[in-house]
Amino acid sequence: PVSQTVTYRQVLSIKPFRLLWIGQAISYFGDMMNTTGLAIMLYLVTHSPSMVAVGLIAKAAPTVLFGLVAGALVDRFDRQRVMILSDIARAVLTITIPFLAVKWLPGVFVVVFLVATASTLFNPAKQAILPSLVPGDFLVKANSLISSSEKTMELLGFSIAGVIAAVASWQPLFIIDAATFIISAVTLLGVADQGRLPARTVRLFEDIAEGSRFILTNRTLRSTMALAFAAVIFGSLTFPILVVMSYGPLRGGAFGYGVLEAAIGAGAIVGALAAPAAMARWRAGVLILLGVIGTGIAGALTGFSQNIPAAAIFLFISGAANTLYYVSMISVTQREAPDRMLGRVMSSRFLLVQLGLLAGMAVSGPLTDRLGAPLVFVVAGTLLICAGVAGFAFRDLREATFRKEPASQPLKAAATG
Repeated sequence: PVSQTVTYRQVLSIKPFRLLWIGQAISYFGDMMNTTGLAIMLYLVTHSPSMVAVGLIAKAAPTVLFGLVAGALVDRFDRQRVMILSDIARAVLTITIPFLAVKWLPGVFVVVFLVATASTLFNPAKQAILPSLVPGDFLVKANSLISSSEKTMELLGFSIAGVIAAVASWQPLFIIDAATFIISAVTLLGVADQGRLPARTVRLFEDIAEGSRFILTNRTLRSTMALAFAAVIFGSLTFPILVVMSYGPLRGGAFGYGVLEAAIGAGAIVGALAAPAAMARWRAGVLILLGVIGTGIAGALTGFSQNIPAAAIFLFISGAANTLYYVSMISVTQREAPDRMLGRVMSSRFLLVQLGLLAGMAVSGPLTDRLGAPLVFVVAGTLLICAGVAGFAFRDLREATFRKEPASQPLKAAATG
């Protein structure tokens, strides 16, 4: 169980974590600027929904292509330096997008791909370094703070980005995003990678194989990642069609769509802040499965909704349940692997999530054309419920436990456990 005596103030009193938290909250705000700006810019410049889709694919592809390689590199080198260099690269690249958009549009897709490649290194490094910054009892609340701040910045970022684009233009959004990368890099100067040994000779393929074996032979990681992959596929069936629900059966239009997105974000903030108390009472594996089931029930009920207020209530619950699942899942994952393996474990998780997102969203459009948006929400919710209920049949899932200290066993020991 997670200690209930740890307070958020105690977690934030740890300077390296506080700097990471502040820097990443600001950077995540910038990410919302970038996401909004890219979609608006590509549509205004090309008037082609297909080009918007190409931009989204360019952002997603590097995780699929380089995720395993990135994890191996993160485990070999100082994670603080990896993050700082990634931030600097992303800032320099992002600032070129407004110029390329009017001079050479293909260059935009190249830059988006390169920025996402740098993020493929940054993201697992961030999640891998976190357990070394705080004591074991503090980790769940640290994850809760990061998750809740990201959702808060998501709400603020999308709203402010829309106002800036409407009042001024889409160009400032990329300049703001580049500036947030620089701010993040500066804050990371105070986030030393404690205990990381000097870089060894890179044995890329051997390291990737070792990481894959570790995940496949660790029962908790194997089962939780399998559940995460299935949950992301089912959940992402609804991601592209929330706007269809708002403009169609819910008759809410653009304003209604904003309300629905805000409801998800608000629920996610509540879920993130509630996760530590829940993990102090119940086993992490149970919370992971209940989070999936709760997300599914709320999603299915959204499909039956007849108006924006009803849908917003169910999506608020969905956001809370999903973040309860996420904080429990990520905390277990961070403690299940020894420090030297965390980069590979976290990057493998990112890879599975991205593959699941792409698979779910690829099916979503044709499925919506055939069944309609409300029924797709019902189908997706039902599949999530089934996945969560089925998970209780697997002991490794339902009994997954948060370790107060990271696993330290060598690979061979893990393989026999």
